[in-house]
Amino acid sequence: NKSNKIIIGTANMGSKNYGYSKKRVWSPKILINYILKKKVFLFDTANSYDSEKIFFNLNKKIKIFSKTIQIKENLKKLNKNKLKKIIVNSISKSIKNSPKKKIYCMYIHRIEDFFYNRKIILEILLKERNNGKVNHIGISLDHFKKLKNILLHSEIKYVQLPVNIFDQRWKKIFQNKRLIKNKKFVARSIFLQGLIFKNKKNWPLKIKKFYPKVTKVLNKIQSRFPERSLDEICFVYVNSINKFDNIIVGVSKIEDIDRLLKYRLNKKFSKNEISFIEKETKNIPKSFYIPSSWQN
Repeated sequence: NKSNKIIIGTANMGSKNYGYSKKRVWSPKILINYILKKKVFLFDTANSYDSEKIFFNLNKKIKIFSKTIQIKENLKKLNKNKLKKIIVNSISKSIKNSPKKKIYCMYIHRIEDFFYNRKIILEILLKERNNGKVNHIGISLDHFKKLKNILLHSEIKYVQLPVNIFDQRWKKIFQNKRLIKNKKFVARSIFLQGLIFKNKKNWPLKIKKFYPKVTKVLNKIQSRFPERSLDEICFVYVNSINKFDNIIVGVSKIEDIDRLLKYRLNKKFSKNEISFIEKETKNIPKSFYIPSSWQN
């Protein structure tokens, strides 16, 4: 079942401040019920998203991928026991909000959190896994530094990372077959938080200078595949990379779901077509496609 590959991202369902496609057209509950009717049961959420609460008492077939609380500077000032308590409470809250009172995969929210007192965070997650409250442990990446050290940990099963027609950093991971053995990889940010569909006035100030270059590249790619829309090109590109077990997509209305479910059945790109796309986008600067660099 190809729909098993799709995970519905819910960051924008509970918050108006996520990404650059900020319209919330449908109520989250209506959207989720429609998604379930389409036999899609995988959802990506986090303790920090308002949307996590929506899943309480919903269909038991749902599998929740959630994330631990981010250990930001203010939490680092706390002593070990207080920090441990905060992490435990955040995970317990996510478990309580999930339909089966069980999390399918709990990601460590950032690489920094893994390396900061990693014994604490792994110890807590392993305890929850041993208690049957968490099926798998994963990590969510926004950069690739020290990644080798993380992949060496057999406890980490799922690795979530940004992948799109511009961002090719993921390729480094797959160069070492021993490291990726028994891991599952989840692609996110395939539409770059909706940015590539927006006009220049809606782009963050810091990257507006790239607009002409990016637009030229996108137009060239679209002219090569005139029968496909830009969002279809973005989706099919990632869906054509067999190394990814799942793809996270954000939706804001029912039409989005129908369209994405149609795209997953569409013909994948050939190796030559993938090479063409990657060749066109490779000279776009990193600061364009790494959202953390958009901040002023």
